[in-house]
Amino acid sequence: FEGVFEKDAPVSGKGVLPFDDGSVFQGSIREHGKYGQGRMHDENGTVKEGRWEEGELVEGTIVHPSGHILKGEFREGELWNGTGTLILKNGDVYEGEIKDGQRHGQG
Repeated sequence: FEGVFEKDAPVSGKGVLPFDDGSVFQGSIREHGKYGQGRMHDENGTVKEGRWEEGELVEGTIVHPSGHILKGEFREGELWNGTGTLILKNGDVYEGEIKDGQRHGQG
């Protein structure tokens, strides 16, 4: 990891950050959190890549181990605007456009 450290913990810079749960983030951090361009591999095999703010993916791509891909803008980990595949709680599958967190347009 290259950057600024405080009490042996990275504060800002670029590098690879492993987490206790097995997740690994590679990219930029600021104020102890994921910020800017980066890629996160979690313990379940999900890959999130794109632009991060305050530790959350806000724009980019999420690829799930099942092969489902979500692309666009995200809020609180959910696809907000863009395209992708949604698996609903009842098992229905939607592939298409998302606007303001809801199915929209072609799908």
